[in-house]
Amino acid sequence: MNFRQHVRAQFAHSTFIARWQQLGLTALLFLLPFETQGGVQLPGLLLTPLELLALAVLGVWAAGLWREQRWPQVPRAAALAGAVFLGALLLSAV
Repeated sequence: MNFRQHVRAQFAHSTFIARWQQLGLTALLFLLPFETQGGVQLPGLLLTPLELLALAVLGVWAAGLWREQRWPQVPRAAALAGAVFLGALLLSAV
């Protein structure tokens, strides 16, 4: 496989993941008003289908970043605010 074929194959895979990300986000936006009360029951936790779809979209996004071997481009202030928020969620869950 020469360099051009390698780049083409990598771009096709990246485009494939990007399309699944777009499809998942579109489905998430369309299904947002129709969230139901049922879902997957875990001990002390109920995951609705909308939350499961959101987790799947995040998983596809993480797989795309892992495949491209790069970190997301997030401003430092936004990353810090997100980390503080996640820390607060974890503390409140205990």
